[in-house]
Parts: sequence; structure tokens; C-alpha cells
Amino acid sequence: MFDPFFPSGTPSSEPEARARIRRSRLIPAIVLVAVVGLTAVQVTIQQLRFPSPIASNILIFALVNINIVLLILLVLLVFRSLFKVYLERRENVLGSKIRVKLAVAFVGLALLPAGLLFLVASNLITSSVDSWFNIQVERSLESALDVAQTYSRASQEDALSQARQVAARVADAWVTEGGIAAARRVAVEKALEYGLDSLQIFSRQRGEMLRWRGPKVPEEAFLSPASRLVRKALDGEPVVTVQLTDQADLIRAAVPVLRPGATRDVLAVLTATAWLPAALGSKAEEIQTGIKEYQQLRMLKNPIKGIYLMLFLMVTLVIIFGAIWVSVYLARGITGPIQQLAEGTRKVAAGDLSFRVQVKADDEIGMLVDSFNKMTGDLSTSKTDLTQAYEELQRSNVELDRRRGYMETVLETIAAGVLSLDAEGRVNTVNHAAARMLGRPLEQ
Repeated sequence: MFDPFFPSGTPSSEPEARARIRRSRLIPAIVLVAVVGLTAVQVTIQQLRFPSPIASNILIFALVNINIVLLILLVLLVFRSLFKVYLERRENVLGSKIRVKLAVAFVGLALLPAGLLFLVASNLITSSVDSWFNIQVERSLESALDVAQTYSRASQEDALSQARQVAARVADAWVTEGGIAAARRVAVEKALEYGLDSLQIFSRQRGEMLRWRGPKVPEEAFLSPASRLVRKALDGEPVVTVQLTDQADLIRAAVPVLRPGATRDVLAVLTATAWLPAALGSKAEEIQTGIKEYQQLRMLKNPIKGIYLMLFLMVTLVIIFGAIWVSVYLARGITGPIQQLAEGTRKVAAGDLSFRVQVKADDEIGMLVDSFNKMTGDLSTSKTDLTQAYEELQRSNVELDRRRGYMETVLETIAAGVLSLDAEGRVNTVNHAAARMLGRPLEQ
């Protein structure tokens, strides 16, 4: 990943590269261990205080811990970036002042809207989560459960009361109207009168004396003689239960058929069934399960709220980190070429005209770099030309000195007198022979 705080071309030694690879592998392992460890501790404490389904607790606390770890990493990244900017400013690195100014400007511009966004979003999340776990919601759920349970209890009481009334009429018919046949007839009549869905009569020996059902009740809904309800009713104890099925709820009432005027003389057992297609009992159980889950989630209200708040805080920190990164990146795009230009001017002043600034840019900085490179190139060419001209001049002077010495040697050795005059008639050269002829010393 490109790091704008340090030049991308800075070479790193092989040990540093290996250490960086080890760190890159170690950090994810530490994060994973921290998340798993914190989640295990928090779930254990939560289970000790408020027992609840472990799966939901693990999910909530895992999300909380992941957000915490990511938040810590983002905070470290932000402070790392600010610390690098501070170090460059303290060491008075060329371009550090403009980096600080750009960083402050970008962070200020990003922090204002991001902070407002965080405040508004946190208030919305807080109010929304509080409304999710409002006491009125729980009261509404409890009221719905009370209604369902009250209706179920009323249906059971009605079924038990109707079964007792039918049993009383059956006992009267059994004793006064001719025995079992009359009892069967009266039982069916009363079942139709009370709107029962099925009816059974068992003798004291648990033999089935009557089996009647309405059109809604399937054949498999009947009780067997060995059922618990029949046994309790034979002992003189009225019983009512609710059996939940996929199609409906069956309210079963089993009562003893007592001889008229007796309290313990059981003639038979009568069972009556009320068929509730609306599956009210199932709905009541669903409501009760929903209340339990709601209460368990209410215990996790603060962690859930924390998850959303940390998400918005992470977004804010990402915006701040991005602002710092962009500001330093832009500052480096400006100060990087300036640093190279300053280095180039020092080398040119020291006489090194071969230095070139290696920066690729198509803006004004690129034009400045191109101009500097062209200037150093022109200076290098001019220096080369001057050196060549100086060397040529030295060679010409050497040749002239050689020729002059040769001429002086020739003039000194010949016997003829030789004079040389310039354009104005002044004597430039005279040999000894000419001086003797003129009778004047050579020095004059």
C-alpha cells in the first residue's frame, strides 16, 4: 500500500522486509485471538448473570468485539498519521509546514460534517433502540399472551363444565331410563346440544361403550382406554388438558359418571373434546416464546446500541483518516519535487551539472521541473563548450609560443639584419645584425 508519509522509493533492507511480513501475519492472529477471548469471557459472564441462548449472545458479543478491535485499529492509524506529520514538523523537514497546514485544513473540513453526522446518527440509533425495547411493547406482548391464556382457560373450563353436565344427564338416563342404551342416546343428544366435537364413554373396566365424533374431528383424535385421562377420571378426578396438533388445538375433558346421589360410585368415564381450528394454544406458545426472546434481547440492548454507535464512529474515523491521507498525499505531490529541486540547486552550486529531477507531472510543478532540467542541461552544454574553447586556446598559445621561439632562433643565427615594423611604423622585431648596422644597442 502506498504510504504518503514516506517516499515510496525508499529502499528497505531484507531484515526489515522480513520483519514487516512477520508483523503483517501476526496482527490478524492477535485480532482473532482477542475477539474470540473477549467473546468467550463476555458470554460466560452474561450466562452467569442472565441465562439465555448462547448462539444469540455469541453473535452479539462477537460483533461488539469486532467493532471494538476495528475501532482501535482505526484510532491507531489516525494517531500514527498525525504523529508522522508532527515528527516531520519537529525535524523541520522541507515541506512539513505545508503538510501540517493541509492536514489541519482537511481534517477541519471533514470533521465538521462527520461530527454532525455522528451526533445525529447516534441520537437516532439511541432513540430507535430504546423504542424497540420500550416497556409498552413488552406490556402489549404480555397483554396478548394474557388474552390468549384467558381464552384458553375459559375454553377448558367450558369443556369441563359441559362434560360434567353431559355426565350428569347420562347418569340419570342410565339409572332411570333403562341402562346403557338410554345413556348413549342422551350422551349424543347433549353432545350435539352443547356443540361438542367428539364424545367417548368408557366402563369401569375401561371398555369403550360409546364413540361419537363430529365431521371436523379425525378418527385418530379419539383417546385410548389406557390413557392417563381415563385412569384419573376412573379415580373420581375430573381432568382437562389441551393437546396441540398441526391442524388445531384439542381441549379434552374427562369426568367420572357418578351414580345419582352418590359421590364416589363411578359408573363410567365420559370424555368430551372441543376442536379449535384456530390453533389458539399454538399462538399462545408462540407469543410466550416471543416474550422470552424479547426479554433476552432487552438484556442485550446496550451491546446492540454499542454496535451501531461504533459503526458510525468508525465511519467518522475513516473520514478523518482519509482527510489526513489525502492532505499529506497532496502535500507530498507539491513538496516532493521542491525537495528534489532544492537538492538540485545545491548540487549545481557545487558544480554538478549532471543532476536531473526525476518527477513525472503534467501540471505547473512538472513545468518547473522541466525548466530546471533544461537549465541544468544548457549550463552543462555551455560548460562543455567553454572547456573545449579553453583547451583550443591553450593549444593555439602553445603553437604561437613555439613559432615565436623558432623565429627568434632563426633571426639570431642569420648574418643579415632584419627589422619588422607594424602598421604605424613602429619596430616590433630587430636582430643583433640589424642593431650593429644601426649602431644602436639591441635593448633600445
